[in-house]
Amino acid sequence: MVALRTLEGGFEMDANPYVIDKSRWGNGPWQDEPDVAEWTDERTGLPCVALRTKSMGHWCGYVGVAEGHPLYNKSYDDSDIFDVHGGLTFCGSSLDDRVAPSVTGGSGGWWWLGFDCAHSSDLVPAWSIGEWGRIVRTSLMDGEYRDLAYVKRHCKNLAAQLEKLSYEESKTQKDDQGATAEGANEKDGQGV
Repeated sequence: MVALRTLEGGFEMDANPYVIDKSRWGNGPWQDEPDVAEWTDERTGLPCVALRTKSMGHWCGYVGVAEGHPLYNKSYDDSDIFDVHGGLTFCGSSLDDRVAPSVTGGSGGWWWLGFDCAHSSDLVPAWSIGEWGRIVRTSLMDGEYRDLAYVKRHCKNLAAQLEKLSYEESKTQKDDQGATAEGANEKDGQGV
Protein backbone atom coordinates (compact mmCIF):
# COMPACT_ATOMS: atom_id res chain seq x y z
CA MET A 1 0.00 0.00 0.00
CA VAL A 2 1.34 3.43 -0.94
CA ALA A 3 0.82 6.02 1.75
CA LEU A 4 0.02 9.62 0.91
CA ARG A 5 0.59 12.14 3.64
CA THR A 6 -0.01 15.87 3.41
CA LEU A 7 2.70 17.62 5.37
CA GLU A 8 2.60 21.07 6.86
CA GLY A 9 4.47 22.49 3.87
CA GLY A 10 1.46 21.56 1.74
CA PHE A 11 3.08 18.86 -0.35
CA GLU A 12 2.49 15.12 -0.51
CA MET A 13 4.90 12.22 -0.58
CA ASP A 14 4.31 8.77 -2.00
CA ALA A 15 5.52 5.78 -0.03
CA ASN A 16 6.44 7.83 3.02
CA PRO A 17 8.16 5.45 5.42
CA TYR A 18 7.08 7.68 8.29
CA VAL A 19 3.40 6.93 8.37
CA ILE A 20 3.71 5.05 11.63
CA ASP A 21 1.21 2.65 13.14
CA LYS A 22 0.68 4.28 16.54
CA SER A 23 -2.15 2.02 17.70
CA ARG A 24 0.10 0.05 20.06
CA TRP A 25 0.97 3.24 21.94
CA GLY A 26 -2.54 3.81 23.25
CA ASN A 27 -4.49 7.05 23.27
CA GLY A 28 -2.69 10.34 23.38
CA PRO A 29 -2.06 13.51 21.40
CA TRP A 30 0.38 11.59 19.16
CA GLN A 31 -2.55 9.81 17.54
CA ASP A 32 -3.68 13.01 15.79
CA GLU A 33 -0.25 14.34 14.81
CA PRO A 34 1.69 13.70 11.60
CA ASP A 35 4.91 11.71 11.89
CA VAL A 36 7.17 14.08 9.98
CA ALA A 37 7.15 17.81 9.17
CA GLU A 38 9.53 19.92 7.11
CA TRP A 39 9.70 23.71 6.85
CA THR A 40 12.06 26.62 6.37
CA ASP A 41 12.55 28.83 9.40
CA GLU A 42 11.12 32.21 8.40
CA ARG A 43 13.66 34.36 10.22
CA THR A 44 16.90 32.52 9.42
CA GLY A 45 16.04 30.69 6.20
CA LEU A 46 17.46 27.48 7.66
CA PRO A 47 15.77 24.16 6.84
CA CYS A 48 14.04 22.39 9.73
CA VAL A 49 12.71 18.84 10.08
CA ALA A 50 10.67 17.28 12.88
CA LEU A 51 10.60 13.52 12.86
CA ARG A 52 8.84 11.05 15.13
CA THR A 53 10.93 7.96 15.91
CA LYS A 54 9.41 4.69 14.74
CA SER A 55 10.36 2.60 17.75
CA MET A 56 9.41 4.84 20.68
CA GLY A 57 7.28 7.59 19.14
CA HIS A 58 9.04 10.62 20.57
CA TRP A 59 9.91 13.60 18.39
CA CYS A 60 13.35 14.66 17.20
CA GLY A 61 14.04 18.09 15.76
CA TYR A 62 16.73 19.00 13.22
CA VAL A 63 18.10 22.24 11.75
CA GLY A 64 20.44 22.28 8.76
CA VAL A 65 23.45 24.57 8.29
CA ALA A 66 25.31 25.14 5.02
CA GLU A 67 29.00 24.77 4.26
CA GLY A 68 30.79 27.79 5.68
CA HIS A 69 28.88 27.71 8.97
CA PRO A 70 31.25 27.29 11.95
CA LEU A 71 29.56 24.00 12.92
CA TYR A 72 29.43 22.53 9.42
CA ASN A 73 30.95 19.05 9.54
CA LYS A 74 31.58 19.33 13.29
CA SER A 75 30.45 16.98 16.05
CA TYR A 76 27.60 18.05 18.28
CA ASP A 77 30.04 17.43 21.15
CA ASP A 78 31.79 20.58 19.89
CA SER A 79 28.62 22.58 20.38
CA ASP A 80 27.43 22.32 23.97
CA ILE A 81 26.66 26.04 23.97
CA PHE A 82 23.12 25.65 22.65
CA ASP A 83 19.99 26.03 24.70
CA VAL A 84 17.76 23.38 23.14
CA HIS A 85 15.62 20.65 24.70
CA GLY A 86 17.99 18.08 26.25
CA GLY A 87 20.98 19.48 24.36
CA LEU A 88 22.15 18.46 20.92
CA THR A 89 22.10 14.69 20.38
CA PHE A 90 22.63 14.40 16.60
CA CYS A 91 24.79 15.74 13.80
CA GLY A 92 25.27 14.46 10.29
CA SER A 93 25.25 15.25 6.59
CA SER A 94 22.08 13.33 5.87
CA LEU A 95 18.71 12.55 7.35
CA ASP A 96 17.98 10.17 4.48
CA ASP A 97 18.14 7.12 6.71
CA ARG A 98 15.61 8.76 9.01
CA VAL A 99 13.21 10.31 6.50
CA ALA A 100 12.37 10.11 2.81
CA PRO A 101 14.90 12.06 0.67
CA SER A 102 12.11 14.18 -0.82
CA VAL A 103 11.63 15.80 2.60
CA THR A 104 15.22 17.05 2.88
CA GLY A 105 16.06 17.18 -0.81
CA GLY A 106 18.62 14.42 -0.34
CA SER A 107 21.78 15.44 1.44
CA GLY A 108 21.52 18.87 -0.21
CA GLY A 109 24.83 19.94 1.28
CA TRP A 110 23.26 20.56 4.69
CA TRP A 111 24.87 19.57 7.97
CA TRP A 112 22.07 18.64 10.34
CA LEU A 113 22.12 19.35 14.08
CA GLY A 114 19.36 17.85 16.16
CA PHE A 115 17.84 17.07 19.53
CA ASP A 116 15.41 14.48 20.83
CA CYS A 117 12.49 14.44 23.23
CA ALA A 118 13.25 11.21 25.12
CA HIS A 119 14.81 12.62 28.27
CA SER A 120 13.93 12.04 31.90
CA SER A 121 11.19 14.70 31.94
CA ASP A 122 9.60 13.53 28.67
CA LEU A 123 6.70 11.16 28.14
CA VAL A 124 7.61 8.68 25.42
CA PRO A 125 4.48 7.26 23.73
CA ALA A 126 5.74 3.68 23.37
CA TRP A 127 6.64 3.58 27.04
CA SER A 128 3.32 4.93 28.22
CA ILE A 129 1.43 1.71 27.47
CA GLY A 130 1.90 -1.68 25.90
CA GLU A 131 5.03 -3.79 25.67
CA TRP A 132 7.48 -1.20 26.95
CA GLY A 133 5.15 -0.14 29.75
CA ARG A 134 5.01 -3.67 31.12
CA ILE A 135 8.79 -4.05 31.08
CA VAL A 136 10.14 -0.63 31.95
CA ARG A 137 9.03 1.68 34.74
CA THR A 138 10.85 5.00 34.44
CA SER A 139 10.16 8.68 34.52
CA LEU A 140 9.86 8.46 30.72
CA MET A 141 6.39 7.05 31.33
CA ASP A 142 5.28 9.83 33.64
CA GLY A 143 6.86 12.88 32.00
CA GLU A 144 5.36 15.52 29.76
CA TYR A 145 4.61 14.67 26.14
CA ARG A 146 6.51 17.03 23.79
CA ASP A 147 4.25 17.58 20.78
CA LEU A 148 5.02 18.85 17.29
CA ALA A 149 4.37 22.48 18.27
CA TYR A 150 6.94 22.13 21.07
CA VAL A 151 9.54 20.65 18.69
CA LYS A 152 8.91 23.40 16.14
CA ARG A 153 9.50 26.08 18.81
CA HIS A 154 12.78 24.45 19.78
CA CYS A 155 13.85 24.14 16.14
CA LYS A 156 13.11 27.85 15.70
CA ASN A 157 15.15 28.62 18.82
CA LEU A 158 18.03 26.42 17.61
CA ALA A 159 17.94 28.05 14.15
CA ALA A 160 18.23 31.50 15.77
CA GLN A 161 21.19 30.36 17.87
CA LEU A 162 22.90 28.82 14.84
CA GLU A 163 22.41 32.04 12.85
CA LYS A 164 23.82 34.10 15.73
CA LEU A 165 26.90 31.86 15.95
CA SER A 166 27.44 32.17 12.20
CA TYR A 167 27.13 35.97 12.40
CA GLU A 168 29.50 36.22 15.37
CA GLU A 169 32.04 33.96 13.65
CA SER A 170 31.96 35.99 10.42
CA LYS A 171 32.28 39.25 12.40
CA THR A 172 35.30 37.84 14.28
CA GLN A 173 36.91 36.79 10.99
CA LYS A 174 36.36 40.27 9.51
CA ASP A 175 37.80 41.89 12.64
CA ASP A 176 40.82 39.57 12.46
CA GLN A 177 41.33 40.38 8.77
CA GLY A 178 41.11 44.10 9.52
CA ALA A 179 43.67 43.80 12.33
CA THR A 180 46.01 41.83 10.06
CA ALA A 181 45.74 44.49 7.33
CA GLU A 182 46.43 47.27 9.86
CA GLY A 183 49.47 45.38 11.15
CA ALA A 184 50.81 44.93 7.61
CA ASN A 185 50.37 48.66 6.90
CA GLU A 186 52.25 49.61 10.09
CA LYS A 187 55.13 47.26 9.15
CA ASP A 188 55.37 48.98 5.77
CA GLY A 189 55.56 52.32 7.53
CA GLN A 190 52.24 53.35 6.13
CA GLY A 191 50.34 53.34 9.46
CA VAL A 192 46.73 54.37 9.66
